[in-house]
Amino acid sequence: MRRAISDRHFIGHYRSLQDRPEDVEKCVEFLLSLVRTKGDPPPPIVEFVTLLKNEKPILYAHVRKRIQMHPNLRLIFEIDADYEQAKKRLNLG
Repeated sequence: MRRAISDRHFIGHYRSLQDRPEDVEKCVEFLLSLVRTKGDPPPPIVEFVTLLKNEKPILYAHVRKRIQMHPNLRLIFEIDADYEQAKKRLNLG
């Protein structure tokens, strides 16, 4: 079982992603690691995807195409969460 991810690591990784297709694999690997992470509270996967959708739309679109063979990730990308709530839950605004 993987340990819960720290907020600092999570935010650092998110900020390291650029809104460009070249970061797709890096982003997918991070998302897969989040899905495998167990913790209480669970990792903020929906919030991460919501930030991607609103702040890095080019990367979001490419990642969405890339994860079609991953049912768990595909389902997460279908969730429509509130952007401001996602930022608040991640202490980003």
